[in-house]
Amino acid sequence: MRIVFSCLLVVGFVNSGFSQVEVNRLTNIVQSVSTGSAGYGSGFKGTYSVKSSIKGDPYLDTAFRMSRFRLYKSTELIETPSRYDVLNNELEIRTTGGVMVLASRLVEKFTLLRSRKDTVVFVNSADYKYDDTQLIGFLQLLCDGKIQLLKQTRAEIVKPSYNPSLEVGDRDSHIVKKETLFYSLKGGEISKLKGKSEILTLFGDKKDLIKSFVSSNKLGFKSELDISKIFTYYNNLQ
Repeated sequence: MRIVFSCLLVVGFVNSGFSQVEVNRLTNIVQSVSTGSAGYGSGFKGTYSVKSSIKGDPYLDTAFRMSRFRLYKSTELIETPSRYDVLNNELEIRTTGGVMVLASRLVEKFTLLRSRKDTVVFVNSADYKYDDTQLIGFLQLLCDGKIQLLKQTRAEIVKPSYNPSLEVGDRDSHIVKKETLFYSLKGGEISKLKGKSEILTLFGDKKDLIKSFVSSNKLGFKSELDISKIFTYYNNLQ
C-alpha cells in the first residue's frame, strides 16, 4: 500500500502541515482524477474562509484529525489532517498554505485516525441508494459484514423564531445535526433501521441466538452502541 506524502509521515507531522511540494502533489492527484472520463470538475475550491452569523458549527468534528482518503479513479491514498463539513458536504484539508477544500464527490471513502486503536470509516453515499433516491454526503460504517450498519449525520439550518411584533423568540439561526441509522443487505441498497422487531427479522434463522446474546449482555435496541454490538455479533457468526 503506497501512502502519499511519505516524507511527512516520516517526521510524524511534527511540522504541522504540508510544504508547498506536498500541496502541489495533492493538487496534481486530485486534478488527474477530476479530468477523468466521469467529467468531474476541479477537486479543490481554493483557500477556505468562513463568514457567517449563524450559531453552531457545520462540522462532524471541529478538530482536524489525521485522515486517510481513497479517491475514485486513483490507486493512491492521501493521509493528512482534515475535518468534514457536514452542512456543505466538503472535506477541509489543512496545509501550510491554508485550509484547502476537497470536493466530496472525488472521495470514495475516508478513515479518521483518532488513535492507533480508534478509527472511524466513512463511505460515500453516492455508492448507496435509499428508496430509489440518492443520499448526499458520507455514511459512517459502524459495522461491516453480511449486514452493514451505517449512520448518516445531516446538518440543517433552523431559522430564527423571533417575532418582532411580540418581541419574543430567538433572533439567531442555528445549525442542528440529526443522525439516522441505516442497514444494507446487498448491492448498495439501504433501508432505515426502525425498531426491535424489524432488527430481529433481519437475522433470519439466527434470531434466537441474537435474542440470547442481547439478554445475556443486557443490551437494548435503542442505543447506537448496543445496536452496533448486536450487528457485530451477528456478522461474526458462522
